[in-house]
Amino acid sequence: MNPSEQNIVELAKQGNPKAIASLINRQLSPKGINVKTSLQDTCLQIFLESLDPPLQEHILPFIHRGMSNLGVKVIKTVKVYGSQVGSSSALWTEEFTLDTFVEDSEDSQESVSENIPDDADVEAPESTKIPKDVKSAAPTTAYRGNHRNSAKSSEPGFQIQNTLKDALEGLKIFVSNPVGGLPIFYQSLGKKRALAVGITFGIFYITCLLFSVHRTLSNFSFFLGYSRFNVAQILGLGATQFISFAVASISVRKIFRGFGCPEGDIFIAGSSLLAPGFLMLLSTMLGGINFEIILILSVLSITYLILTLYTGCKHISQIPDSLSQLAVVGIILLSLWFSKIIISSALY
Repeated sequence: MNPSEQNIVELAKQGNPKAIASLINRQLSPKGINVKTSLQDTCLQIFLESLDPPLQEHILPFIHRGMSNLGVKVIKTVKVYGSQVGSSSALWTEEFTLDTFVEDSEDSQESVSENIPDDADVEAPESTKIPKDVKSAAPTTAYRGNHRNSAKSSEPGFQIQNTLKDALEGLKIFVSNPVGGLPIFYQSLGKKRALAVGITFGIFYITCLLFSVHRTLSNFSFFLGYSRFNVAQILGLGATQFISFAVASISVRKIFRGFGCPEGDIFIAGSSLLAPGFLMLLSTMLGGINFEIILILSVLSITYLILTLYTGCKHISQIPDSLSQLAVVGIILLSLWFSKIIISSALY
């Protein structure tokens, strides 16, 4: 570590906001996240801005761990703002306290305001100020304005109703804006609700598969006298495909060292299977006579599947952009391989 870097670390430990911003930027800047800081009394404000909304569950543990390791004694609380480039307000805010806080003398406070050397790689003083509209932003995401009553939320019926509402909202976003909307929607849900929505999407896919196979076999039965239909096998096939996508997403995320969690992987798997589910549903209803429309729907389904997987890999699993394309291919191939293994094990 050269003298300049050592100086920045020492200033950061004293609570210098520009030095702290410089250290955080070194880690987050390669991910496309710009960091600005401002010190208000004993509260450090950290403003994160990127083209894609910074995911709260990925960033906060990193910042909390880093600030705790620094052991800054003049900072009592840290308030983090997550914002998208061009947004007029923060999408989310989070605040936590530091156990290292102690009451310092005026001399110590003055040392915190020391200037970082001109040759250091830091933001200019003006750029570290948090915009007024961000300071006043409510500590919620764009979708968290509709918090349910906490007393009722523990009731199973109420939870199912809320999950269906979340799934319907996610379905609208999936149809209209899968690339830009799904990451923000996932972030707004939190892990538990995202898990529930992902499973709901998976159940929708299984239902579409069941309906399609039943309708197809019914037509064969009418023309060829073929009437064999095993509901358990079809349900098992649909569940296998859903589980295979989820396991493939987890595996690829770990292979490419992305951030994320199993709940996010299940959300990606369920969202990705929405397009194939709709394809089976609409194709079965249209019938083979409308094969031109079915062909168009098939192309659209494949496009949405790839877009959804790419969005999930890049924005939810936080896999680097240069590797996200390979991650999509990996998920598709691994899911097919896992399905083959599970089905072969069940048959033999």
